[in-house]
Amino acid sequence: MTQKHKYFVDAEVDRISLEDGEWVDIKHRLSIRDQDLIGEKLMEIELDTSTSREERRRRRQAGEFPGKAKFKPSTVVLLEMSIVDWSFTYPDGSKVPVTVDMIGKMEPELANHLEEEIDQRNPLSQTPQSSTSTPFQEGQLPSLKKPEDT
Repeated sequence: MTQKHKYFVDAEVDRISLEDGEWVDIKHRLSIRDQDLIGEKLMEIELDTSTSREERRRRRQAGEFPGKAKFKPSTVVLLEMSIVDWSFTYPDGSKVPVTVDMIGKMEPELANHLEEEIDQRNPLSQTPQSSTSTPFQEGQLPSLKKPEDT
């Protein structure tokens, strides 16, 4: 049996029941690795290598980004990282596999509903203005010092 720790995400799963008796299992919380992978898939960065290193440094110091960043919003990426299993079957009774391809074919209404469920469980993925709860309140961050360092 795996022990839980309050500062680490475990493999807990939440079952989302649908109106017709079907269900979708999603991760209760996304880990920092999950969030990084989502970010990696959603953002494309092109650095401007046509300018000198000194010019790029000057631009960074001036607060300019030396390149272009493109954001590619995608519910599919979020669902891909969050869905663990589902009850969907084909008419012949065989199970519909949980794959990126099948997630991409999902009805938009269901995808949006699942996205809302995921967002409720992962408040840190929302902007600070829209989030009312975070795992750490001000002044309650864990100490990263070793006991002998204090």
